[in-house]
Amino acid sequence: MPEPLIGTHAHPLPSATLCARLVTCLPSSLPLLRRLRFAPSSPSASAHVLATLPPEGYGQAHFAAAYIDEALGSNTQGWVFSCVELPEEEGGHERTGECAAHVASLLRALRSGVSDALASPALEGGRGSLLLGNVHALTLPLFPEGSVEQRYGPWRKYIFSHASLSAASTPSGGEGEHWTFRPVQPHELPLVMARSSISRTEGFLAGLPSMAAALVPATPTSDRRPDNDDGGESEMKSWAFLDPTDSLISLHTEPEYRRRGLARAVAGRLLRDALAAAECDGHGGRYAHADVGPENEASARLCEALGGRKEGGEVWWVRIDVALL
Repeated sequence: MPEPLIGTHAHPLPSATLCARLVTCLPSSLPLLRRLRFAPSSPSASAHVLATLPPEGYGQAHFAAAYIDEALGSNTQGWVFSCVELPEEEGGHERTGECAAHVASLLRALRSGVSDALASPALEGGRGSLLLGNVHALTLPLFPEGSVEQRYGPWRKYIFSHASLSAASTPSGGEGEHWTFRPVQPHELPLVMARSSISRTEGFLAGLPSMAAALVPATPTSDRRPDNDDGGESEMKSWAFLDPTDSLISLHTEPEYRRRGLARAVAGRLLRDALAAAECDGHGGRYAHADVGPENEASARLCEALGGRKEGGEVWWVRIDVALL
């Protein structure tokens, strides 16, 4: 008896059906789930959601899904999730063949434009390329041979939960130093961009949650403001952002202020605030994550000190030739 044909469906934004299914796959599904949750706050006419689940119900046990927005240009343009990424005891590895069939269906829809979700001229007829982010090491081999033009990574994924985060830390400082913690200000974004080797636009960073440690000019103790109020006079020395998937990015401390615990203090406050707010919104917000390069042991130690668990496997950023999917 022939195998049933697996179809790929367009989903609305936000997709309640798909998000509910992704919540059951946490934390493996975190990047795609959080990107879908972020999308309504930054609407895009070129954004599309595809899944091998029908919009009206859960359907089969295994599935693949993607969020694609080719208009994001040099930023990450797509996120893909497959049930092959689930822990082995949940059936991920045992059903690799079935999961591969779902990924193949998803990628065929992307290539051919059979789905109405792919109306963008840049994708019609299988033209163009896309930069996909957080492609799991178990999903990447399911892409057709030759379709990956470039790959960047692998990155080790650390998972943070509200329960596992370490207690808030206070940076050490020199005599008379006073630190305040507050969001990165718009006029500080050019400095953030200048300190990063990754190309990100000012507009993109401006829409993200952020946290900065800023040095407040010395004042008499009686005149000091609360830690989150510096009257606009402080000078930022360490900072971090959370991207649309709740991944810790752009973590940086100016060289002369390193080894004082600033990075841990900044990242810890940012993660704690984000996870507390996400738990309240009921959107599967129990987790955040960070991707650490293979040789970046300092960041790995920081993630572990913050309570991160290296249980997300490895992920890649890949540029794919849509015509070869």
